[in-house]
Amino acid sequence: MANILVVDDDDFFRTLLVNMLEADGHKISTADNGVEALKLLMHKRVDVILTDILMPHMDGVEFILALSKSEHPAPVIAMSGGRRSITPEFN
Repeated sequence: MANILVVDDDDFFRTLLVNMLEADGHKISTADNGVEALKLLMHKRVDVILTDILMPHMDGVEFILALSKSEHPAPVIAMSGGRRSITPEFN
């Protein structure tokens, strides 16, 4: 089975995802945000990365961009359960 990195700041969702993937026989590593994930990947290779988009410290887009500049070959699946509110600015 696959070695999977799950990157998500939502404890409940991350745990739910880990439980489902482990039930299918996968080995799972976790990180709360992109910064933690990049640190983990300095010492560990994974087969695939599942990352949230909206996270503190380093969001999923920033994480994916940083990952693309590294030599880590794992494919990335980006996901999000939330949305950002965008307030229009009037001049």
